[in-house]
Amino acid sequence: MATRKKFDKGNRLKERMETINAHDKERVLSSSNKIHHIVINKIKDNPYQPRINIDQNELEELKSSIEQNGLIQPITVSKTNDGYFIVVAGHRRLEAYKQLQKETIEAIITTKSDEELKILVLLENLQRKDLDPLELALTYQKLLDTKQISQKDLAKLISKSQSHISRIIKLLNLADDIQQEIKNKTYTNIKVLNQLNKVEQKKQKEVLDEVRHLSTDDAIKHIKNLLKGEKSKPKTFEFKSNKEENHFTIKLDFKSMNDSDKKEAIKRLQEVIERLRT
Repeated sequence: MATRKKFDKGNRLKERMETINAHDKERVLSSSNKIHHIVINKIKDNPYQPRINIDQNELEELKSSIEQNGLIQPITVSKTNDGYFIVVAGHRRLEAYKQLQKETIEAIITTKSDEELKILVLLENLQRKDLDPLELALTYQKLLDTKQISQKDLAKLISKSQSHISRIIKLLNLADDIQQEIKNKTYTNIKVLNQLNKVEQKKQKEVLDEVRHLSTDDAIKHIKNLLKGEKSKPKTFEFKSNKEENHFTIKLDFKSMNDSDKKEAIKRLQEVIERLRT
């Protein structure tokens, strides 16, 4: 009999502990950090996400870790008016789950306005160490546009120098084929790329091929010399005329011209004389 009472007492204690645990679990799940299991097909890409590339090797490592240990940290999403979700944090984790063909993923739902959400996503991305310079440039530019602040204010916001912000954002002005080099990580020397930005876009790839194997100082010096040569080269010929007013203007600078330019100028001048005769 005594043994039975002891057994019943043990069962009652176990039931009470399960009840307490259930209440604790319910209390945790009702907090702002409640973890949901969301159908992956219901999650959209974030329109504010500046990330362009995901390193496939790193993604494979993440997939292997998820298969062995599960998802260590849930992703964060925001619910949209149409019943879908967009990713706030965890873009790579979501991509890994997609490639593993999982149906659901653990997520925390945040309630932010579109404006707050956009800024939150951009600032969250700046904490990543694997953003390439072009992704960083896009993030900076989007923050400037969203918050409608100056580069100086943005520099204070993210504890960077204004010159750093300016150098990175200027990468967005490079020719498409140069930006592709940055994305592919085949050339990412910011100092040289900023100097290259001063070169006419259609010539940038040609110039980059000339300097890509040089040291930073030599590459910059080479580009500066090219630019100096272009600036010192005058327009070979300039002609403006108004026949009705019997007025015309010709500008030539023979002293600064090489032989080829002089021949071209003389040829053009002869054409002008012929036009004036008619």
